[in-house]
Amino acid sequence: MVVIALVMVCMSLLAQNWADAAPLARPTRPRIANVPHLGVAVGEKHACALLPLGRVKCWGANTGGLLGNGKSALSDLAVEPVGLSEVIDLVAGRWHTCAVQADTMMRCWGDNTYNALGVPGFGPGVTPEQVRLLVGVVAGAAGEDHTCALLLDTTVKCWGLDNHGQTGGAEEIVQTPTTVAGLRNVVSISAGGNTTCALLGDSTVACWGRNDLGQLGNGTLVDSATPVKVKGLSGVTSITTGYYHSCATLADGTARCWGAGFVGQLGDGRGADSSIPVTVSGLGSVAHIAAGRVHTCAVLTTGAAKCWGDNEYAALGDGTKTDRYWPVAVSGLTGVTEIAAGEHHTCAVVLTGRVKCWGISEGGLGDGSHTVSTTPVAVTGVSMTNATAVVGATFSPVVTTTGDGTRTVTSLTPSVCRVGQLLGKVTLLTKGRCTLVAHVAVGAKFAASDGALQSFMVN
Repeated sequence: MVVIALVMVCMSLLAQNWADAAPLARPTRPRIANVPHLGVAVGEKHACALLPLGRVKCWGANTGGLLGNGKSALSDLAVEPVGLSEVIDLVAGRWHTCAVQADTMMRCWGDNTYNALGVPGFGPGVTPEQVRLLVGVVAGAAGEDHTCALLLDTTVKCWGLDNHGQTGGAEEIVQTPTTVAGLRNVVSISAGGNTTCALLGDSTVACWGRNDLGQLGNGTLVDSATPVKVKGLSGVTSITTGYYHSCATLADGTARCWGAGFVGQLGDGRGADSSIPVTVSGLGSVAHIAAGRVHTCAVLTTGAAKCWGDNEYAALGDGTKTDRYWPVAVSGLTGVTEIAAGEHHTCAVVLTGRVKCWGISEGGLGDGSHTVSTTPVAVTGVSMTNATAVVGATFSPVVTTTGDGTRTVTSLTPSVCRVGQLLGKVTLLTKGRCTLVAHVAVGAKFAASDGALQSFMVN
């Protein structure tokens, strides 16, 4: 449901129309791998955290091997999936999880009834398995029973259940990764339920799949196996797709949502569905947004978090179990850097490096208990800090992108971390937040392209 996405800091030059099938004449937006990146991904009844230097820990339900630790028992404390390393992106679907590694391979685990794992057979994968016939992956997206991958060439491939056209394929179950037709210049992807969306290089959004509640945002209620543009949406900086609805953040700091709104998850106060984007009311300046099953949460530029929609099991974290048709503040939560939403629970990363969750999940919130929490509780044994991110440590960042050209990394916080020439080592100088950005220099064929911000705490 939730996609961990790198925070975009600028849009590439020379963007072209999403339907143009001609090869791109520029590199994709570069990404930085092998960096102490932090994030969290939440499925229906489990959650996983992407830890510094590409490690992963998961907790909650373990149906079909959701936690990837080779066992079937749920765990109310975080456990580590088997055999993962140098993970650069992590996504959680309803009953499966996938990780993109620095080698551009994708590995998935969990339920495989409809081939969401992209591996032979339809049995569960209790440990991570490599998606077959797929290379060059830079990011992923996971829905209810389907999965997609964003490739280095800015195209998208999907596989799994295709009963509403959500993989863009021509079969009920797509066995192997299949290219979504007519879709290029993709910046990021998001999947939820039976719908998939893509943020394009021209800052617009295209969606495909189920549309009975307006999930595609094109003003109709007709399913589409081919991408259609979301109506009236431009200047988009990030996207998220829940089970029945999707949302986007815009460059002006506002947020728009579309699709199902029957419990207030669109945040416009009406409690009604909408087949076109509506503005979320009373939100403030938005930095990041996450759509769950029937609720939505956002991180503001102030570091505060707000949620709205279904609150029967305290997924909004405001200390109540009252549904909200407008955003309300998550109680006691400050310094939030990222947020992710599941079925009835939500998790966030804060500046201290801790992960905090609230609501209810079958396998618990990661704090060792199985109770409902109407306010955030800290996940035990999960921290975004470790010995590799302490004062005096060094590491070598890896910039991934298509195309030629000189690749560099720049520190936006030189007093905290210093970068050597070109792709030299990063040296951690003092305690604080280190923020890095990747660049591809202007060349004979390629325009300058600025990459995704990577930020982590130095201790």
